[in-house]
Amino acid sequence: MKVLTLNTHSWLEAQQKEKLEIIVERIMKADYDIIALQEVNQLSHNAVIETPENFCSLLEQTPIKQGNFAYEIVKKLKEKGVTYYWSYAMSHIGYDIYDEGSALLSKTPIDPYAVFVSIEESPDNYKSRKILFGKTTADDIELLAVSCHYSWWITQSEGFSYEWNNTINTLSHYDMPKLVMGDFNNPEGTEGYTFVINSEANIQDTYTVATKRTGSHTIEKNIAGWEDNDGKLRIDFIFSTPEFKVLRHGTVFDGKTEAIVSDHFGVEAEIVR
Repeated sequence: MKVLTLNTHSWLEAQQKEKLEIIVERIMKADYDIIALQEVNQLSHNAVIETPENFCSLLEQTPIKQGNFAYEIVKKLKEKGVTYYWSYAMSHIGYDIYDEGSALLSKTPIDPYAVFVSIEESPDNYKSRKILFGKTTADDIELLAVSCHYSWWITQSEGFSYEWNNTINTLSHYDMPKLVMGDFNNPEGTEGYTFVINSEANIQDTYTVATKRTGSHTIEKNIAGWEDNDGKLRIDFIFSTPEFKVLRHGTVFDGKTEAIVSDHFGVEAEIVR
């Protein structure tokens, strides 16, 4: 199976419509089975879409509004004859005008669940973090896909560590293979990264175990949340449970595979069980 994760930085990019088309074309070319997206934005004041196509709803669902970036991708793919099911969970208000959240896309229906893992749970607080879990199927394997966007490391009991411990609690309720993907905001080699690798989640970094690798870092300049960064950091990850063998891991939307479409590069992996 082929999987992708991308922090889309949606509706905040110059030439956003052209970049949306680049994302759609890459999805069609790579033929991903499962896609995790973060910073999936919709304008808070936009009209609600009552029955979005192929949408797999949460029990307590934030309304889908016109311009939802994940839905724009799904619709454009549908126009080209490619069908994806999708789910969406909002975390907080971004830039005072957007509902900001995460999405999952899958070729097969999704049974979604979302939970706040942060201390804060108000949509008005940018520190509120909701993680989207989705049971789905790929290569005839029932698995759990997770789209994540976490806070930065503070201490072993605050920020990212608190959120990751709550994520582990939810993961423990799913007895099946798992793919945990997204923007972790904790670079490879740091305390936060080690916290994940050594945790009870029992997951592997697909980059480190891949038979073949292309690319590495996923940000390379000062961006929102990393204003003091002047180097190349790997903060976007695909983690899997160890029953998966990783054939290939690489960066996409990095100016080499395709044009850059976000302030993050995307990460893709090809895995088998």
